[in-house]
Amino acid sequence: MPNVKKVLMAAAGAGGGGKTLWAWGRNRYGGLGLNNTTDYSSPVQIGAKGDWQRASVAGDGHSLFIKPDGTMWSCGRNDDGQLGLGDTTDRSSPVQIGALTTWSFINTIDCGLSNQHRGRSAAIKTDGSLWMWGDNTDGSLGLGDTTDRSSPTQVGALTTWKKLVMGRDFSLALKTDGTIWSWGSNLSGQLGQNTSVGSNVSSPVQIGSLTTWIDVGAAGNGNVGAARSDSKMYCWGNNYYGNLGNNERGGAGGAPNRSSPVLVVGGHNFTSIAASYQGWVCVTDTNTMFSWGRNIGGVLGQGTSTLSVSSPVQIGSLTTWASWNAKDDAGNFVETVGNTNSSSNGFETMSTVKTKTDGTLWVWGVNGYGQLGLGNTTALSSPVQLGSSTSWVAGYGGFVSGWAFEE
Repeated sequence: MPNVKKVLMAAAGAGGGGKTLWAWGRNRYGGLGLNNTTDYSSPVQIGAKGDWQRASVAGDGHSLFIKPDGTMWSCGRNDDGQLGLGDTTDRSSPVQIGALTTWSFINTIDCGLSNQHRGRSAAIKTDGSLWMWGDNTDGSLGLGDTTDRSSPTQVGALTTWKKLVMGRDFSLALKTDGTIWSWGSNLSGQLGQNTSVGSNVSSPVQIGSLTTWIDVGAAGNGNVGAARSDSKMYCWGNNYYGNLGNNERGGAGGAPNRSSPVLVVGGHNFTSIAASYQGWVCVTDTNTMFSWGRNIGGVLGQGTSTLSVSSPVQIGSLTTWASWNAKDDAGNFVETVGNTNSSSNGFETMSTVKTKTDGTLWVWGVNGYGQLGLGNTTALSSPVQLGSSTSWVAGYGGFVSGWAFEE
């Protein structure tokens, strides 16, 4: 295994042996993996120390985990078969998916309200093959149809997939050759194909012809962003709250959505990007952090209640924010999920969890279910440190829950 220690600060369980995983917030379906459905407003350890290498937790819906031995596990809500266990039965403790020991990347999403719920999962194997399962509305599984799956099913036959992200009813994936591919719903132009709204596709289609993409992120409500090798970021799709970062805001009668990539203004060198429900929190090559888009409950961390921010604004003045993503010496992604795209249970419950380069953990945003992990339900519009540990290597904030890996 290549050395990943030098980039460990955003590598959620990155590389080598397992890390210790902690979770908190709403636990309605057992998605926290604690063998119950009890909510927690402070971090609780999942399993034993060193049990886990990677994790992806979708709100209070469902979760996927990878252990150091390469096995994949799941728990939580399962009405769409999103746990990958061949049934639709909920689980409150992690259960192994099959017997394979070759899983290397995972991602989850739970979309919509309770009466419109859609859960979906994805994983990449060490051989570079891509697998998806769960809800398949608008062909979001990329399997050429709209039939749900309750077990991992391979997307095509290619073995060049590096990373996958999801939004509501759509998916995007980055290949090892620097191309980005998309499929599913195109309601807001989020597939980036420069096609008319509603032009859904059920199999992967390449976005343009560029081979210089290095990262991609997707927000739940039809908003996509990606970074190129020059560290410049581009966004497309929904622009209602200035989500595209191009100094425009959609709103009623405002700037239109975009169906192809648009440059984010400001000239920042974003080396690490992460999406919230309708916005972005991204880190530059100087370890500063910027955010824009919808600011419900202070989730942008800018200390204000301004509802919409249409261009990048720096969060404080610190230069010690860790990357969202991490790569090993071979340039391969080793992070858990790399973005906060689990749009479950409504945007009004969004929170952010973030590490610094000193190994501390910081939180902000809405806190109605204790998803900030601070032992209370008080919302915060600026980052506040969670605990005193300096051993955190990654953090993730969803809509109603949070988790973090500790070294």
